[in-house]
Amino acid sequence: MAGTRNTRSTSQASPRDPLTAQISTVSDHASGLCYLHKREMIPMGTEATIDRLSTALHLIAQLPSVPASALDGIRAVAFLLEKIGTSNLINEIQNTLCPSLSEMLTNHVIAAISPHIASLQDSTIKLSSAPAPRALTGDNTDDHINGNPLSAELPELVANQAETRTRQVLFTPSPTQTFYTKETDPNSIATDILALTSTLQDENSPYVKIKSATCLNNGNLLLELSSTGAANWIRSDPVRKVLSESLGINAVVKTQTFPLVIPFFPTVHDLADPTFLRELETENDIPANALYSARWVKHPDRR
Repeated sequence: MAGTRNTRSTSQASPRDPLTAQISTVSDHASGLCYLHKREMIPMGTEATIDRLSTALHLIAQLPSVPASALDGIRAVAFLLEKIGTSNLINEIQNTLCPSLSEMLTNHVIAAISPHIASLQDSTIKLSSAPAPRALTGDNTDDHINGNPLSAELPELVANQAETRTRQVLFTPSPTQTFYTKETDPNSIATDILALTSTLQDENSPYVKIKSATCLNNGNLLLELSSTGAANWIRSDPVRKVLSESLGINAVVKTQTFPLVIPFFPTVHDLADPTFLRELETENDIPANALYSARWVKHPDRR
């Protein structure tokens, strides 16, 4: 019976009892922390954390007096402390940040979309309260068209375009020659033309001022003058002839332009080939050299 009681007593003994019975300067938490501070295993003035205790164990394992049999145990405890410390840190971050982060994101989203929702609600209320549009019938169709602001502006727009065309003059060079390039400064073009017209003006000539000069893609030159009288004066036969000669190339000042739409034909052919153009003219009863002298929207050589 005595042996049985001794066995129970031994099994119930704590592993710390032999250490407590030994005489040592480390007897509790405070003295243990002081010891580690003095040994510089934990930075002076800091508390003992799992990470710092793990580091202290690694330092203890490097002491020359530690038995080899204890090294693996010390390192095992150190690595386990590191794992526990990492897990605790992750759990703490999750418990701390997740609720606050979710609340912050929710508030941010609500603040961002609230103005748009309010605007959408206002628009919905306005649309629902607006009277329905009147259905168009035979009696009010004319009134609807006449009351359309765009319809009211169309006659004025057409009139302005027609008035602008009366002040425009088109210069057309021969097919093998060009006036200016699109990179030429419009002010330089206007200066050249005004210099030529100034030599032809007399006391009966209208005042000539060039508002714009545009080089078209097909090589033509389009001038817009300040008045219809000035445009008509430049189109007159004497002035037109002198201008054509003074420009140094076989230019023609058109008195009028006509838009022309012709049936489609394949452009894979060489439109600069005189033989092909002549055959095309013959097959379609087009006057000779009409296609060769045509002013294409985009010159065939530049396609």
